Amino acid sequence: MEPIKREETPTQQFCRLVRSYAAHDTSYRAALHHAFGHPLRTQRTDAWMAFYRAFDQVNLPESAEEDAYFIAGLICSQEDNAGVFFTDAINQLPEGDRGSALHRLRELLPVHNRTVLHKKLFGLIRYLQSKEKVTIKSIYLLDDLLRWNQPNHDVQRKWLRYLKEPV
Repeated sequence: MEPIKREETPTQQFCRLVRSYAAHDTSYRAALHHAFGHPLRTQRTDAWMAFYRAFDQVNLPESAEEDAYFIAGLICSQEDNAGVFFTDAINQLPEGDRGSALHRLRELLPVHNRTVLHKKLFGLIRYLQSKEKVTIKSIYLLDDLLRWNQPNHDVQRKWLRYLKEPV
């Protein structure tokens, strides 16, 4: 029996392209790694060129640019490991560190402004990486960012549902 072939989603395709370019081009990786956590509009030409090299090849809406740019920077600033879900990275922290990460996450959840959201998320990711070597699954985080401002707040509720409170 032949396995079912699933078509790649635009977010999967984008993340695969960024990973591939970063693996084969050190200047690509450096440009986006340096830009990680900063808004697209404030970046140098090399970061723009690197980002649009992948973004222009996928069918993501223009409104997804800032989220995709954030994720491209994340991909280029991490190891090429398999990665964990964002909430699992928080759950894996020792109890004292997890409490601080949960506090940062609670400040992040009600944010609707993309610039502020990315800034707070960047800070939380950097905090996680300072506590233990962790690779975040970028595809799922991008999917969550693209659905962040939905009226039903499914992403925020999903994140809270999967978090363990410190004892």
